[in-house]
Order: sequence, then C-alpha cells, then structure tokens
Amino acid sequence: MKKNLLLLFVTGLFYGCSGKNDGPAAPLSSAIVGKWIAQKDTSYTYHNNDAPIISTGVLANSYIVFNGDGTGLQVFEMYKDNFYNFRYTITDKTIAYNVPGQTHGNFIVEGGHATNEVKSITSSKLHLYQESEFIRPDGEHYRSVYSMYYVKGK
Repeated sequence: MKKNLLLLFVTGLFYGCSGKNDGPAAPLSSAIVGKWIAQKDTSYTYHNNDAPIISTGVLANSYIVFNGDGTGLQVFEMYKDNFYNFRYTITDKTIAYNVPGQTHGNFIVEGGHATNEVKSITSSKLHLYQESEFIRPDGEHYRSVYSMYYVKGK
C-alpha cells in the first residue's frame, strides 16, 4: 500500500510539473504598457444585416502606446499630424478609452468613448477586438466587428 501511494505521489509530481512554468502571467494593466505596432486589422461592417463590407489595412503604418499612468497615444503614420491622445482604464479583459476632443494640424478628433476586448496578449503580441452597433435617426442599422493585431515595439 505504501509503495502504491509513493508511486501515485511521484507520478503526480512528474505530470503536474512537467510543463514549462513561467510563473503567473503579468496583470493586463502592466502587460499592456508599451508601444504596439499594428500588423493586421480587419473590419466587417454590416448595414441593415446585409452582407458585410470588409476592410483591411486601415491601421497600416500605425501604432498605439499605452503608458503606465493610464494615458496613451494612437498614431496613424500615413498622414502628418494624424494622431490622438487618450486615457484608458482596464477591467478584466476590457480596455475602456476616453478620447477628448482635439486638433492636430488638419486632423480633428471629436472625442468620445470606446472599448476593446483583449482577446490575447503575450510579451510580444496583442489581439484587440471591438464590436459596435448603432441605429441612425433615419432607422439605418449598422454593426461593426473589428479585429486588430499588434506586435510589441521598441
């Protein structure tokens, strides 16, 4: 009986500890901090539930910076002065953005609020997801699904 218990204990240690253990994952609030360079993005826009209009590459040559103090910056490098500042908070796997109205050269940001779901994050890759829906005063219905993929920058 003692041999069986010892064998069971040793087997449990072997299987329970056989994988690589990097320790606990960093909390999202610290893992997100840094510069993230856009690699791929895809947007599906549905109008009155018709087939979607698919857009890709909207974020080409852009990056987003999350600072540790809850502030950030989104830069679209395809145009001069095409950027905006924001504040953010994190709850579970959701990033909530507050974008104040601002003007940079010819780039005007009206401001507003948005949220992204963090689908996945590692030390080098980030996948954000956004889904939104609105109905215009004339009754036109729009729904948008947006996936954004980033790699950690320097």
